[in-house]
Amino acid sequence: MFFKTLFCGYFLIALQWFFAYRSGWLNQKQMLKCGNWGYSLLQHGGMWTDVFVITPAIAYIMSKYKLAYLSWWGVLLFVAISAFVIWAMLGYQQSGKIIPEAYSHYGKTGIAGYLHGLYAILGIWVITMFLITPIYPHASVQDLIIVAVAVTILFPLGVWKFNTDWQWAHTDTVQVTTEIIIYWAITFMRIAFKW
Repeated sequence: MFFKTLFCGYFLIALQWFFAYRSGWLNQKQMLKCGNWGYSLLQHGGMWTDVFVITPAIAYIMSKYKLAYLSWWGVLLFVAISAFVIWAMLGYQQSGKIIPEAYSHYGKTGIAGYLHGLYAILGIWVITMFLITPIYPHASVQDLIIVAVAVTILFPLGVWKFNTDWQWAHTDTVQVTTEIIIYWAITFMRIAFKW
């Protein structure tokens, strides 16, 4: 299960690369050649975190634990997370008018952006189910902390752009700090109350 999940995650990321390349948004050199400006896919910190941290973490969770995907809470979480990601993508579509990037540019979401949205829905769903729902076997303290560290790495790199023009904004600080505090608070509650 580990390698199948790893393959599926990397396949979704490879498709993002493919469609970013096809649309002229894979790297800065290609963007300039195509007349695009903004941040390329290869400058997107979250994509690199998906490659090196999140996909392996999700594969580990899915290979070690049985998550109740089709339970009422699994389906409810899937619907809620899908709605949230779609809402966020609409916001990114608007911000892409001001600061274009590979996923959303000039007021539109590219195919790479929709694939990233799908990856986000599936990844958030698995990690959320691991964190807050009944699973078998019971999540070990070590695994809860390892996944929390992986997610903590994602939060700042999810907004980070590997570009000298990019600057950390106050809204980035608020977003990342809030995400980290909430995730770790839930992790510690799960450890303390053994749910």
